[in-house]
Amino acid sequence: MIHYGFDIASKIATAFAGVDITPEHDDFSDAIGELTNIVAGGAKSKFEGLNISISLPNVIIGKNHNVSPSKSTPRLIIPCKTDIGTFYVEVGMVLAGQAGGAKQAATVGANA
Repeated sequence: MIHYGFDIASKIATAFAGVDITPEHDDFSDAIGELTNIVAGGAKSKFEGLNISISLPNVIIGKNHNVSPSKSTPRLIIPCKTDIGTFYVEVGMVLAGQAGGAKQAATVGANA
């Protein structure tokens, strides 16, 4: 997940699109979804030698949303400080076992 405040999301989407993209703009959620794909794809490319799958983004817009984290998958929240402002990237990973094997949650110091 990527957590943006409205002000930060608007500034980032505007910089990305090259036109003013506010939360009221018809393309706001598409721009945020595409930015999320870019971030996830870039991160995925850094995991060389691992079979990584990422899910398509869902964009949730509004105040006071609560997204319940998985109770079985640990999460890592990474603050990203930019000149535009701070946003947060939240990552949860599951290590898949051998073919037909059980999946296990990734842990600190886990080896592939």
